[in-house]
Amino acid sequence: MTTASLLPSFINAIEETINASADEVAKLDQAIGDGDHVVNLQRGLNAIATISDELAAENWSVALMKVGMTLMSTMGGASGSLFGTLFISMAKAAKDRDIEFSSFAEIFYPGVEAVKQRGKAD
Repeated sequence: MTTASLLPSFINAIEETINASADEVAKLDQAIGDGDHVVNLQRGLNAIATISDELAAENWSVALMKVGMTLMSTMGGASGSLFGTLFISMAKAAKDRDIEFSSFAEIFYPGVEAVKQRGKAD
């Protein structure tokens, strides 16, 4: 698949899931942090949703890069940096590739590794 035409439906499904679980996510974050994680997630998802049609017309690499840059610039806290890193690294791995379900793990893995490196976690 050369274009990211599936992204709008992915974004919508993620947004619906986060919104349906917002209270639970906030409570979990309040137990270990300041409780604003779900607000940051919603802010980032809303920003991506506003460009979802634009993303759908792009190739996967460009679309994932735009997602990453949007998340970095709209989400607060460490989340923006971590999620941005995930998608930007995936964009680099997707460059000049057709993305199929079977090859998605091949671009997801470098994204996860980049997040682990940025967060100094394993």
